[in-house]
Amino acid sequence: MSQAYIGAIKHHCPTAQLVIDRFHLVKALNEAVDEVRKEEWRQLGAEGRHAIKGLRWLLGMHSRNRTTE
Repeated sequence: MSQAYIGAIKHHCPTAQLVIDRFHLVKALNEAVDEVRKEEWRQLGAEGRHAIKGLRWLLGMHSRNRTTE
């Protein structure tokens, strides 16, 4: 998914269709969400941190396994 890889594919195989696999796409999205979550954690005080504690675990759960609690 790097720009160098994408650029090389476009240059050497201009008619090829670029496909990004699900594993690397999900990995990149998880890293981005985790980075935003960490930044928010650093900026919050004790009360705000208490409110978002466990958010990473909750975001990783499938929606059918979540409850309103």
